[in-house]
Amino acid sequence: MDLRDRNRRRTAFWGRREELARLHLARQETAARGGLVLVRGAAGNGKSALLDAAARTWRRTGVQVIRASLAGATDRYGFRCVADAVRDRFEQIGEPRLAAPLGVLGRSAAGDDPATRLVLELGAVFDLIRRGGPVALVVDDVDEMIAPVLALGAAVRPGCLVLAACRDGRHPAAIQLAARADHIVDLESLPEAAVEPLLTRVSGVPPHGLLVAALRNALGPLVGHPGTLLSTLDALGSANRLAVLGGQLCLVEQTAPIALPAGHRLVEQPRAAGAPAVLLATAVAVAPLPVDELSVLAEATGERLGQYGRAADELVELGVLDVDTNGWLHPRCAALASRLIADAGPAEVDRLRQALAGVRPYRDHPDTRVGETMPPARPGLRRADFTTMEREVIGLIRHGRTNRQIAVALRISEKTVENHLTRLFARTGCRSRVELAAVSLSLRALEAVPSGARPTGTAPDGAQPADPVWLGMAS
Repeated sequence: MDLRDRNRRRTAFWGRREELARLHLARQETAARGGLVLVRGAAGNGKSALLDAAARTWRRTGVQVIRASLAGATDRYGFRCVADAVRDRFEQIGEPRLAAPLGVLGRSAAGDDPATRLVLELGAVFDLIRRGGPVALVVDDVDEMIAPVLALGAAVRPGCLVLAACRDGRHPAAIQLAARADHIVDLESLPEAAVEPLLTRVSGVPPHGLLVAALRNALGPLVGHPGTLLSTLDALGSANRLAVLGGQLCLVEQTAPIALPAGHRLVEQPRAAGAPAVLLATAVAVAPLPVDELSVLAEATGERLGQYGRAADELVELGVLDVDTNGWLHPRCAALASRLIADAGPAEVDRLRQALAGVRPYRDHPDTRVGETMPPARPGLRRADFTTMEREVIGLIRHGRTNRQIAVALRISEKTVENHLTRLFARTGCRSRVELAAVSLSLRALEAVPSGARPTGTAPDGAQPADPVWLGMAS
């Protein structure tokens, strides 16, 4: 059952009407002077579909839309990719004078010409295009480039809007574009109530309750990402695991695991991070792994412990793995674990099972025994040895925050966050952020209040209890 194209245009931005309206408003506000609009969101969260929907609407209103993607681009800044997108629309644009600057861009982007020349030539291209009317350059996957702000900034001209999307707001390219953007639209996950209507609309029949439950269990927090949800549904259809029975879309072989599609971003990221990251992600997919027993995996696989510590930090930051409040590493969702296990194959899975045979079972690690299962703190360390700011930094690290997010939450610079972490690593003897979060639990240093909660009691340093970044101290 192939669901990939069915009603795609009508369902692509299901639940994104508000975000689409914000893009239309941004184009209206920047129509005269030009501008840059940045769309940010997790992989599979519907960014490409939102860009497609905006592009279709703008074309119908007479805007010259140039659609490009920087995924897989070979030049460092994206000039060639943007120039190629313009060439693809050469006949529709109808401006013969574009041939000269496009030729220069093609030759220069392939060589070592300075970026300033490329900026000037690309600016000349869009100066010519905008003479025929309003223009929108719509670019996906900008975080694939080192510094796309140069190419995209060159296209910002009066009458020309640049609409760009990135998967990861923490990527240096995304940070550069955010500083330059006139408007930023962040895509949050769809509410759970939108899952069934979306499945109904894309398949043409309502889903059976067991199918919905299976998808929610398998995808976990990713079930609200339209791209991930629909690509997983399509993979099930391609594997002949979907059937319409009694007017409902049903799951065939309900006991078989549901896996993320092979090309999903979370599946590809461990490979991009290197062999230790692949081994660690696969091992954690086989069974949850406590941070303080990474040494068991290192010894069994012949990798250095430090490599696994760095891999754990990177995979947690990328959202591939989660670390719970007890210091155990888990895959982001069950469907990711199923895909990693399937890709590894039975022999590798058996090898990892044997390697992890000495790791204590997860069932023996309940919340009531946190003090027994956390790595010991450096002798002599006490909770009082941490300043209030250090406790807040550690608390945010425990919840997977990046240095940039910590800086924003605590209203300090990223450099100050780095300085705090350097001192904390030296004082505790930890080698990674994940290990630091685990050691903090053994010290009972803090208890973090979930975002949006209204804690009771007195907040430290005069912070308001309603502040979602307030961290109450454990007794």
